[in-house]
Amino acid sequence: MSYSEILKEENNFRVKLINDEYASEPWDDGHSPLIRIERRYSESAEHVMVGSRPTGDDDRIAEAAARWSHPGDHAKFEKYLRAYYAVTQVKWYGPNDATDSTYVSYDTAAWREYVGAPEKSVNMDEWISYLEGDVYGYRVERKVHVYQDKRIHSGDDFRTESTEYDEWEEVDSCWGFYGHEYATEAAEEALSEALNDQEVST
Repeated sequence: MSYSEILKEENNFRVKLINDEYASEPWDDGHSPLIRIERRYSESAEHVMVGSRPTGDDDRIAEAAARWSHPGDHAKFEKYLRAYYAVTQVKWYGPNDATDSTYVSYDTAAWREYVGAPEKSVNMDEWISYLEGDVYGYRVERKVHVYQDKRIHSGDDFRTESTEYDEWEEVDSCWGFYGHEYATEAAEEALSEALNDQEVST
């Protein structure tokens, strides 16, 4: 998905919001255990993050996720987690068309106790944004007036032709904002900072 939008323009500055087509996986959103299930060549599952908790059960849980990775088997995996690990919430995300990956988060009793999390407290908003392509960057640009002289060969002579035009040059940019609302806030704040810097320097 390619997307670009001029959010705001003020005093010869503007800020654009641009879809981040090369966004990486979120680093540690929600702090909950999260498994990535790959189906491109064969079913395999591994923990993307373990949420700073004891990891003794990770291998067994990942093996179960791979075994019951098809949508028709998800209920079996959830039943297994609830029966053996006192899980109160299981969430599935994906598949992601780009990688053919599915993700699953869960909250074992050991994890909840270790981090002090209440039941059903898994929050993976950034991962949802990542899988839906709802990730952005911003670019702050300044309008500059360009004067350009060109030497043009004409017969045995040269003549100079002057042109002038406006163009936008980048003064700041940042990428990897998960969610349109969060990205918009960051972009508008960056524009305000650029305008303030301009006032200080003049």
